[in-house]
Amino acid sequence: MRTKLKITEGIFPMPVLMVATYNEDGSVNVMNAAWGTMQERDTVALNLTETHKTVQNIKARGAFTVSIADAAHMVEADYFGVESGNKVADKFARSGLTASKAETVDAPVINEFPICLECKFIEYQNNEYGCGVIGKVVNVTADESVMVDGKIDMSKVNAIAFDPYTHGYYKVTERVGEAFHDGLKLKSNNYAAGAFLLFLCGFQSKSDFKSDFIRFSFVYLLFRRFVAHIQQHFDLFVRNTIVQGYGDPTCFAHVISGKESTLPQ
Repeated sequence: MRTKLKITEGIFPMPVLMVATYNEDGSVNVMNAAWGTMQERDTVALNLTETHKTVQNIKARGAFTVSIADAAHMVEADYFGVESGNKVADKFARSGLTASKAETVDAPVINEFPICLECKFIEYQNNEYGCGVIGKVVNVTADESVMVDGKIDMSKVNAIAFDPYTHGYYKVTERVGEAFHDGLKLKSNNYAAGAFLLFLCGFQSKSDFKSDFIRFSFVYLLFRRFVAHIQQHFDLFVRNTIVQGYGDPTCFAHVISGKESTLPQ
């Protein structure tokens, strides 16, 4: 039995994004945004209204940064969401955090947050189903404290997620599986299950034609299972090759789906 909930914004987890910009006087402004995501591999979308000080700054400077909030700075992250930059010009200073200028864009990087995306402003979509702020990611940096052997260890990031059902924050830490890999085992198992059912049907067959057909189908599905098994290992090989070569597992999805992918040259 299922219970009907009086909520529409029900996707969980939602990110806790720290969107940082410079004010007119060069001071730092930060806001907390949950309604944001990757629109493309190098494009972010932030569903922010134009009344936000952040949006005004983004349009003026043509840039912004997006940091991933962590559990260690949950209080500060929440403060950036409950205090308005339109009313309190020095709200960042009151947080006690520090900032540095981004390497590639005219926007600040909040030093205490472990991961930061530096973005150039592309456009603001204000139609009925517009996404708000659209930005191009031009640089991504991570604090050394969350790096292991040259790669990000997300368990060290201790990122927090927003729960729209009860308005809570939750830590995102434990790795439970391997993307683009663990589901591959079902590709071959489906063939095995079908072959097994046909095999059982064969014991009930009395017609020679029907028996021959079932035997043929059984052999054919076993062959398909063999092919799927080879495909599984090939997919794994491609994934490992791309991840080791480029450090970006999302490339694998583009290779397998046949979509064009802008791999590093």
